[in-house]
Amino acid sequence: MVKFNGVELLSTSYTAKIFVVDLDFIAIKTGHILFLFGIRLMFVKMTLFDEASMTQRHKKPETLHSEIVAKSRLFQIEQVHLKFSNGVERQYERMKGSNRGAVMIVPIHQGNLLLASEYAGGTDNYELGFPKGLIDPGETAIEAANRELQEEIGFGSYQLTHLKELSLAPSYFSSKMHIFVAEKLYPSRLEGDEPEPIDVIPWPLSDWQLLIDNVDFSESRSVSALFLTQQYLAGSTHQLADGK
Repeated sequence: MVKFNGVELLSTSYTAKIFVVDLDFIAIKTGHILFLFGIRLMFVKMTLFDEASMTQRHKKPETLHSEIVAKSRLFQIEQVHLKFSNGVERQYERMKGSNRGAVMIVPIHQGNLLLASEYAGGTDNYELGFPKGLIDPGETAIEAANRELQEEIGFGSYQLTHLKELSLAPSYFSSKMHIFVAEKLYPSRLEGDEPEPIDVIPWPLSDWQLLIDNVDFSESRSVSALFLTQQYLAGSTHQLADGK
């Protein structure tokens, strides 16, 4: 049985995978038949895979050699010489990090999503997204999430729910990011390491779909976190009666 937002799509023994894409349809593929279902303001692609075929994994390639080929204050580039199970050899380059992991938090307060407007050096622009940061040594992911909330938007949370662990760019990074939704917020501020104060932008939770159209809300991690939060809220039985 496959359901999406509570709607039965297909009775099958297949497994559904959902990806965020920039197309305006759901694609359901089984065998050689492709069905397209138009949907409004929803960017989801669903592909069905036979469960048996998913378990047939390739053997991991053998590492023949690795070395650091470039290094800066923040980054190390590692070159890896691999041999695949079919005998083919390739050289890959990847970022070698501390593997501390990171967190991103979707705060919900008084019927609003709380967004952070923060300068991003990569795009040389002020980007709109959710609070985020690295997990400090000795911290758990949930402790890091509550700390980052207090540093970036001036709130702590009595209720943090872990939604998913995401890969950032698995071809180049091994680091993962934990996505949390934060509810029952309370005012609390900790000093962070930001070079300037972060603007906190309330966005009505009921208008979450319009957020997708905002040109400054383009970071893939924040977009993924938004959809994960909507999935969580749609499947949750709890009520936000107090608006927090």
